Amino acid sequence: MEPLRRNLIGFGVISAAKAWSERKSVTDFGAARDGSRLATAPIQKAIDTCAEAGGGLVYFPPGTYSSGTLEMRSQVGLYLETGARLRGSTALADYPPRIPLLRSYAGNYTQRSLLYAERVQGISLQGGGLIDGQGGSFQGDYLVRPARNPTAALRISPSATAPSSTRGWPA
Repeated sequence: MEPLRRNLIGFGVISAAKAWSERKSVTDFGAARDGSRLATAPIQKAIDTCAEAGGGLVYFPPGTYSSGTLEMRSQVGLYLETGARLRGSTALADYPPRIPLLRSYAGNYTQRSLLYAERVQGISLQGGGLIDGQGGSFQGDYLVRPARNPTAALRISPSATAPSSTRGWPA
């Protein structure tokens, strides 16, 4: 069972205190807060910088951030402040196809995603913001577009995921 557990995606609270030591705002890496420019590269750079430091939080201040696929890394959490919206790009080219190592029936139909995590541990989604993949924007064959649910968006509940004053953003 242990090899299987390492391949599964898990969203939860990062338990290691060291993981909270690195805190990076996506705006410090050039992400536009008004959604006017694709912010995939700056957001991914913030994720990678936290991972290279051994873990941390990537902070999204209030605003709208457009992005393609973001690859999560171990011991890195995303903290979307209330009023922050991570919005999926409406360009299919911004979502490179990924074939997961652990295949399932659903894997036959989903090869593109806004958030991608494989062989990672200690990742989290926190804050009171919103993640909107904009799946309803895509038309065509199901194998060439992300999963389509025009009304689906993930609202992160601040009461359910509010970090403690010693471990969350901002401290």
